[in-house]
Amino acid sequence: MKADSAAGRIQSVDTFRVIAIFAVILIHTEPYSGAATPSGLPYLGVVINQLARFSVPYFFIISGFFWGSKLTNSSQLEESTNRTIRRILIIFIAWSIIYLMPTTYFNWQKIESIDAASILLNKLKYLSRSPWVAMLEGTREHLWFLSSLISCLVISTIFIRLQLQRSLIILAIVLYTIGLAGKAYTDTPLGFHSNFNYRDGPFFGLLFFITGYLLNQKKPASSWLFLGITVTIIGFLVHFLELFVLQHYWKTSMYQDYVFGTYFSGLGVALIALSGSPSLRLPGLSSLGPLVLGIYVVHIMFIDLLGPVKELIPIGSMRELGFPLIVFIFSAVTVSALSFGRLTRKIVA
Repeated sequence: MKADSAAGRIQSVDTFRVIAIFAVILIHTEPYSGAATPSGLPYLGVVINQLARFSVPYFFIISGFFWGSKLTNSSQLEESTNRTIRRILIIFIAWSIIYLMPTTYFNWQKIESIDAASILLNKLKYLSRSPWVAMLEGTREHLWFLSSLISCLVISTIFIRLQLQRSLIILAIVLYTIGLAGKAYTDTPLGFHSNFNYRDGPFFGLLFFITGYLLNQKKPASSWLFLGITVTIIGFLVHFLELFVLQHYWKTSMYQDYVFGTYFSGLGVALIALSGSPSLRLPGLSSLGPLVLGIYVVHIMFIDLLGPVKELIPIGSMRELGFPLIVFIFSAVTVSALSFGRLTRKIVA
């Protein structure tokens, strides 16, 4: 989620980083869902949740784009990849340790009743029985992105080193198709049932990551703005059409991580951001771009800690939209503070 171009940061890319991380927070806070669903707008929660799904594909594409920008010659391939993997691995391990803390069970009114030792022991037992989960998701589910990004880096490096770029593209498409069949399309004749969560690993991320790498081989131009808007609109239309068909014919939940159209919505937003349009260079937002990776790993903690406070607020727009904003602000302030320390900076950037 952190990516620097050779000539410095791209403001429009950072602008959309911040928009995308707020979209991730919306996904995890689920506004207007459950009891908060408005009676006159029963699908409002679904629409907000699914519109926000461009965010993670965007992060993968931008990561691939800037990774490619560092590969000015073949000798830098392994060096750049190893350096990036070390940085991501430090963050993944550090936050996996931090999230062993019982933030999920925090209760402002009954803090003395929390048995932190028992909670820690239960988490460790679960992880020992599920080593693949520990490797792919760490101790909290949202950390899957970091593990997935590492797998995308490793696979892409191997195939590019062997000069098998076409095979890499084919592999990415095949993995994405398998991911769809094992998740959103599970209940259709094209799908299959599995206990494995195909969101993890390279199944979805690799196609987005290699797309970013391929975009880097082109020269971003202002014309990408209109192209990106067009692709984004088409992507969302296909995305929601798929959801409707899946729900109508197979009663599949409309809350999905990815469908076929998600690829195009993520690509479209990336094209918009990479166009570098002056209208997208918003200093107020883009200045927060360097904090986005840290906000991603931190924000779940504040969703947990502030959850009891949210329940004290009457159901309504102030709670449903205000809570994600509060989580964003607390996360950004925390990451900003951690970034000042020489050691703590390594776990948020």
